[in-house]
Amino acid sequence: MFDTFRKWLEQEEYNWESTQILNPLQDIIENSFENYALSLGLPEKFLRYTKYPFHFHRLLRWVYADYENRAKLCKTGWNSWKEYGKLEVEISYTYLQESKNYLCLKCGKNIQPGTVKVIKYTSNYPNTIYLHINC
Repeated sequence: MFDTFRKWLEQEEYNWESTQILNPLQDIIENSFENYALSLGLPEKFLRYTKYPFHFHRLLRWVYADYENRAKLCKTGWNSWKEYGKLEVEISYTYLQESKNYLCLKCGKNIQPGTVKVIKYTSNYPNTIYLHINC
């Protein structure tokens, strides 16, 4: 994205300089993105789940949990999206015997033991998403 923008700036004869974004601006940008992602419905528990919650493949799990509604939120011009944005998925159902702190990535609530919907796909590794049966 930025490479294309740089070319446009040069074509339009703008003066510009690349620089590194440091604090406090870095923190402001990261917090703004976090708040934006939460406003889209990314569960806060999912956000806190990992040190790198905005890693592409972690966010991809959230997208595939409700693909029809969330794919339109993605930056589709990225090479990663071109490679992983339309993966083949397998949908099935299973019975969870016990709660293992699974979080439904569609509604954001905990999943209790019982019948659940399962979405499987492979991106950089095999992924399994558990959803409430009615989600």
